Amino acid sequence: MSPLQFARTACANFQPDGGCLGVSVEGLGNGAPTCPRAKCLLAEKPSQRCGYFEQVVLPLADAPSPKNRPKLQAERLSARAEYGGAAGVRRAVRTCPECGTPLAKRQRVCSACKRRRRRQQWQAEKQRQRRAACPTVKPILPAVNPCQQRSEKRQIPGQRESGQPERKCS
Repeated sequence: MSPLQFARTACANFQPDGGCLGVSVEGLGNGAPTCPRAKCLLAEKPSQRCGYFEQVVLPLADAPSPKNRPKLQAERLSARAEYGGAAGVRRAVRTCPECGTPLAKRQRVCSACKRRRRRQQWQAEKQRQRRAACPTVKPILPAVNPCQQRSEKRQIPGQRESGQPERKCS
């Protein structure tokens, strides 16, 4: 699809005879004067830039295709690319911050990086849940330095310091 064909199907200013109503975006709804043209700016050779086409019609290329015409969005995107090259319009291409692939509108990362991020987040969350369910085991006796253990005698419950068993009075 060429930019002119795209304008023919989607532009409100385009007339059946190939003319243009000349309504600007700023003049929509406020009754501003129009400057009708006998020929659409996109039909001229070489094609010229049209503000209405750029601001109103080109964003329609990002809209999803209807079910009865599944390739419509791809056709419109090719028309936008052709218009951008012919009219000298450069659109900034956003890329994925992790891998550098081009992004569509309203995407932060590409689909491959999105899957990888989700998997990593899920794994981290599962590890947090497992740690919370099974806390680390604390030792019952405090850790004893092996050097101290040799020099000091450990006292066994129920014995005196002399090593004799305790006597119970009856």
